[in-house]
Amino acid sequence: MTRSPIIRNPTTQIFQDDQEHRYFSSFYTSTAYEITGYFIYDIFSQLVPQSCYHQPYFSKAVVAIGALQESIRISNRESQQRFSLDALEDTRLVQHRHYALQRYNEALSLMRRGFVAGRYGRYLRNVLIFCILVSYFEAIHNNQETCNTQIQIGIKILLGWLETSRPDKRALALAGIASPSPGLIENDILTAYVRLYRQTMHSSPRMPQWSFPIEEAEVLGKMPERFSSIREARTYWELLDRCKVNFLAAYDPNTLKPGDSQITFRPLNCPPGEVPIIVQNHVAFMRKWCMAIAPFLQESSEEDNISDFLAAATHLVKTRVSAITYTAMFSPDETIFDNYQDEYNQIHALSKKILHVSDSAFGGENAPGMFDEGLILSLCQVVVLCRDRALRREILQTCRDFVPREGLLGWQNDISMSIGQWVVEHEEAGLLDEVRMVPQDARIRIYSIQYSLGHRQGVLLYNGGRAGVYDSSVAQEREIGW
Repeated sequence: MTRSPIIRNPTTQIFQDDQEHRYFSSFYTSTAYEITGYFIYDIFSQLVPQSCYHQPYFSKAVVAIGALQESIRISNRESQQRFSLDALEDTRLVQHRHYALQRYNEALSLMRRGFVAGRYGRYLRNVLIFCILVSYFEAIHNNQETCNTQIQIGIKILLGWLETSRPDKRALALAGIASPSPGLIENDILTAYVRLYRQTMHSSPRMPQWSFPIEEAEVLGKMPERFSSIREARTYWELLDRCKVNFLAAYDPNTLKPGDSQITFRPLNCPPGEVPIIVQNHVAFMRKWCMAIAPFLQESSEEDNISDFLAAATHLVKTRVSAITYTAMFSPDETIFDNYQDEYNQIHALSKKILHVSDSAFGGENAPGMFDEGLILSLCQVVVLCRDRALRREILQTCRDFVPREGLLGWQNDISMSIGQWVVEHEEAGLLDEVRMVPQDARIRIYSIQYSLGHRQGVLLYNGGRAGVYDSSVAQEREIGW
C-alpha cells in the first residue's frame, strides 16, 4: 500500500536552490509521515507547509529536517545491513548533516529577527509552530536536553496565553479540548502541545505544570458509547490520561528515600490495599473507552482505513495497560498482577498484529514512525508486571521491532527497554530453565524514576529482588543508562 503525499509541494520560488527543494520534497514525502504516524494532523499537513510561503525560517527549518533525515537514513542502512559505509556514502552522510546544520542555524537567525519585526499575535502562533519544528530537529539530532528545553519554552508560552483567555473558554482550553481563539491559535497546535507535554512532563523538574481545572465527570460523563471518529476517541483518551496524571500528582515523591522500609504507594487518607473511589471511576471510564473504540478494530481493517485501525489498536493497547497498572499500584500484594495473565497475552497479540499490519501496509522498514508516544512504554510495563518468563521475553522482542517507529523522545523507549531487560535479568537470576513463572519472592516493584538527560540515565527507586541477596522490604536505588 502506498500513501499519497499529505501536503502540497510548494513551488521552487520559496527555496534558495534546487538542493533546498529536494530536501523539502524528502520532508513532505517521508519525514512528514514519521511525524504524523497514524494520525494526519493539520499542523503538519497544512499549517507548516502554508507557513513556509510566508516566513523563510519555516522553510529553512523544514529543509534542515529533511537534510538531517537523509543522513540518518544512510546511517541506518549501515546499522541494519551491518556493512561499513563506502567512501561515497560516507561523504554524502557528512554533506547531508553539514547542510542540515547550516540551514538550521539560518532558520534560528531568521526567527530571532522575525520576532523583533513581527506583531505579537502572529508571532505567538509562529513561535509555537517553530518550537515544534526545532524540538523535532533536536530530537532526531539526539540533543535530548535541547529538545526538552525547547518543548518547555513552547508550553510555557502557550500556557501564558491560555491563562489570559476568557473565563468561559479557559477551562476547556487548559483541558486541551478546544482553543479559546482558533482563529489565532488553531486547535491542532493546542493538541500537539498536549501530546508533547505528556511525553516530557516527567523528564524535567523545570517543566511547567499544566493543570486541569475542569470537573472530570463533567467531561468524561459525556463519553459516547461508540466514538464517531478517531479524533474524538483520541480526545477522550487524552482527557482520561490527564485525569490519571493529575490524581497521581497528589503523591509526594519526596516521602520515599533509599533505605526506607514498609514502602507504601497510596494517596493520603487511603487505607493500605484499598483502591480509591476516584481510581475505580477512572478505570471504569478506561474500560468504557475500550468498548467505544472496539468498532474501529472491526470496521477499519480495510485497506482504505488502515491508519484508523492502527491508531485505534495502538491506543487500545495503551488504555488496557494503563487500567491494569492504575488499579494494581494500590495493592501491596504482587499476586494481583497475576489476575491479568490472559489480558497480557491479548495485549501482546494485538501489538504483534499492529506491527504486522503496519509492515504489510506501509512497506517494512519504511513504515511510518510516530511523533507521538506509541506502544513501547506500555509493553515494557507489561514486561515488568508479568511473571511468565517466556511471554515477557517475547514482549521485549516485539518492543525491539518497534524501536525505529515511534516517539519524539526516543530516549524514553531506550530506557524503558533497558529497565524491562534489567528487571527480567534481575528477577530471573539463578532460576532453572524449567521454572516457568518468576517466584513472588524475586519480584521487583519500581516506585519512581528520576531522569538525567545530560547523563543519559535514570535512577530507579524500587524494592524487592532475589531472596538472600538483600532485604526486599527496603527501598533501593539503581542507575539505568541509555
